[in-house]
Amino acid sequence: MTVALGLGAAVAWAVVNLWLVTLSRRVDIAVTTLAVLATSTVVTLPLALALEGAPSSDAWSHAPAAAAAGLLELAGFGCYIVAIRRGTLAVVAPLVGLEGGIAALVAIAGGEEVGTAVVVGIVLAVIGTSLSCAERGERRASGAGWAILAGGVFGLMFVMYGLTDPLDPFTAVTIG
Repeated sequence: MTVALGLGAAVAWAVVNLWLVTLSRRVDIAVTTLAVLATSTVVTLPLALALEGAPSSDAWSHAPAAAAAGLLELAGFGCYIVAIRRGTLAVVAPLVGLEGGIAALVAIAGGEEVGTAVVVGIVLAVIGTSLSCAERGERRASGAGWAILAGGVFGLMFVMYGLTDPLDPFTAVTIG
């Protein structure tokens, strides 16, 4: 089930990437960001209510971490939208995709112990990203700085969402 959900998330993110390229080049950044977040809320709120119900009173104490994650998400999408307006998706997407590695590095710096496979995976992700961004073709690296910033902000967002337990996932994202 985890693999299926992960693959579903990857496909959904690819669709969002393609949608944002078109939207970001035609619509103001603030409007684009609002459209992304409104769409997210429209999707996650019913899922949170249907699958998770109302959070317990104990869980609400973790709502500030979810709200902080939401602010980071807003900032990350702003940076991401600037990146894809200026650069090409083939360069921007892999750089933003390093967000998980950044979250892992924050966790490691915070004392979380990881195995060799995780360290090797992070190194391979950085190498793979470098190689995919260096591929020749009609690509513009002008959005790369914004993409790296977006990836860093999204990585911190994941760290903040990690602090939202015992909120259920859809509830945490909806609060964010």
